[in-house]
Amino acid sequence: MKKIAAEHGFEEYVKRWESPEGATVKAAVVGAGPAGLSAAYFLARAGFAVSVFEREENAGGVTRNVIPAFRFPESALQADIDFIARHGVEFTFGADREDLTIQSLRDRGFDHIFYAIGAEVDNEIPLKGDRTRVRPSLHFLNAYRKDPSLLSIGKDVVVVGGGNTAMDSARAAIRVAGVEHVSVVYRRTEKEMPADLEEYGNAITDGVKFLFLTNPESLDADGNLVCRKMRLGDVDASGRRRPIATDETITLRADTVITAIGEQVDTQALTWFGVPCNEKGWAEVDGKTSE
Repeated sequence: MKKIAAEHGFEEYVKRWESPEGATVKAAVVGAGPAGLSAAYFLARAGFAVSVFEREENAGGVTRNVIPAFRFPESALQADIDFIARHGVEFTFGADREDLTIQSLRDRGFDHIFYAIGAEVDNEIPLKGDRTRVRPSLHFLNAYRKDPSLLSIGKDVVVVGGGNTAMDSARAAIRVAGVEHVSVVYRRTEKEMPADLEEYGNAITDGVKFLFLTNPESLDADGNLVCRKMRLGDVDASGRRRPIATDETITLRADTVITAIGEQVDTQALTWFGVPCNEKGWAEVDGKTSE
């Protein structure tokens, strides 16, 4: 529905739209990914003078630099960014990290600061053996987005995970020159897989194979990936049935293993910027205001 509205109603909306004027209260947004762009847009609409600071040379974050272009047209992204800029939002690209601490931004007159640095640290897989063949999904997708012709990942690729990032990784991998087989291994069943049904279907259409109730354990220097067969137990804290190891294993051929088992915020970066964090590394939040 959003896509239909954007394709058929955006131009008419822009004709009737009037830019806000007279913004005086300054707000800084660090990061020009989806969260940063959204924050900048709504802050500008609310009357703030918004400045966005981005370390890359473009805006969009994962939508421009990680999500494959075959899934998300860059023209649609740029249309959003241009519209946000028309709200008076100023963008600084290639921003120096030293200038983006809480203190440095406050010294420049920004009383309101929004950090949108992204959940871009891949969770590490506990895989024994040869880890030289292991590539985190975000690094792989970023390299694929820049230039797929520079990638060399062999004939057989195994993607570990069941979310949309795993689907992106598998669909990108199968398009890399020299790749013949791509398999996704997931420790639960198809029913528990968190990926969108559409993305799962697209991966199947592209020729990706799926192995459920399968969990990688070790990888040797010859590319033999030993996986433990799993069964489902009782429901855990995630609301899904917990995978339990069985006595059965299978061995897969893997020239490259791409891990897509979730990402997390770089809490060390939050601390470096001066954001107060608790003992778990998460930003301290006011229970009433959410600041």
